[in-house]
Amino acid sequence: MMGLEMPVLEEGNMKRFHDSFVKYYPMLLSFKEKFGHLRIPGEDPKNEFPGLQGWLKNTRSAMSKYEKNNVGRFADEPQYYQLLVAAGVRVRGSTPSL
Repeated sequence: MMGLEMPVLEEGNMKRFHDSFVKYYPMLLSFKEKFGHLRIPGEDPKNEFPGLQGWLKNTRSAMSKYEKNNVGRFADEPQYYQLLVAAGVRVRGSTPSL
């Protein structure tokens, strides 16, 4: 996917995080292209974007922890955070620090 290399930590949580990112990030970009925003509804009656809303909610939570305390997965691998910010993902009440 777009030249994103496997994270330094190749086992456990970081590998799951990477695999999840590779699955949902293109879906996120597709949603934004189709609708022009990233306000993903909780319900997806056509099942076009399965799991995207939950993934983005969890991702925003991780982004918030990173922005406030510089901890979590994005502290280990900041390129994921930078891709999300570049795509327009924001955390309420914060300013991204690229």
